[in-house]
Amino acid sequence: MILKHDKPIYLEICSYFIQQIELGLFNEGDAMPSIRELAYELGINPNTVSRSYQMLEAQGYIEIIAQKGAFVKKKSVTINIKAIKEVIKPITHQLTKEELIAIINEIYQGEEHD
Repeated sequence: MILKHDKPIYLEICSYFIQQIELGLFNEGDAMPSIRELAYELGINPNTVSRSYQMLEAQGYIEIIAQKGAFVKKKSVTINIKAIKEVIKPITHQLTKEELIAIINEIYQGEEHD
């Protein structure tokens, strides 16, 4: 996770995890990074991470269990196109349109879709 500092850090953390959950990269029951672990990784105060986790819990995305940690509570049931675009957009600056289409085609050829 890379902080952009374009909004308060606790909101960046919330947005990041909401996006990851909505994209299906975190699933219901998955453990979240510990508050201390994430704070150390990002070089920020653990209270900032704690505030983010409290917001995520209030929004129904995670559940915090005392002495055990935080776990994903909400499973994404719909594809969030806006979240997907936010993930792909930075990649488009490093790839040509043709390269990106080729990658998508490879993904679809390697899997069966309904």
